[in-house]
Amino acid sequence: GARMSSAKNRNGGRSNAASKRKPNATGRSETVARFVKLEYWVLNSAAYKSLAAGPRALLTHMAQFHNGGNNGEISYSARQGGSELHASKNTAAKWLTLLEDRGFIVRTSEASFDFKTGAGAGIARQWRLTMYEGKNGAPASKEFLTWQPVEKSKRGHARETGCPSPMTAAA
Repeated sequence: GARMSSAKNRNGGRSNAASKRKPNATGRSETVARFVKLEYWVLNSAAYKSLAAGPRALLTHMAQFHNGGNNGEISYSARQGGSELHASKNTAAKWLTLLEDRGFIVRTSEASFDFKTGAGAGIARQWRLTMYEGKNGAPASKEFLTWQPVEKSKRGHARETGCPSPMTAAA
């Protein structure tokens, strides 16, 4: 008891491991854990607020693969998303399409599979997350900030507001 409380007071409530972190020659700590950054301007956007829990979880899971230098080269498949989020591959594919339609992700390369070499030779689609800066310091494109919901008329019919949606595109 007494020993624990003295350590707590000395370190401001942090564990000893956290207090011993020292920066390396580049000024970075080598023991800092990675994290997913979702800024308030993303969370408060109309496009993000329009998403159900599944697509939000998929976006967060995709963001785990962003390392600061690979935006545009993030390999991610519907099968991978479905497996991680305990959903079917088809459901995850719908969520990917929704995120793409809303402007959160942009497909940068198509998936491929070589039947001659068999299983394991497939390459997942590659994606760019529009909320993060691109390769070589290109600014984040933030396409989702321009997304607008489809308004409903008094009769309950969807009315186009300048942004294509799956409902109006099929008509």
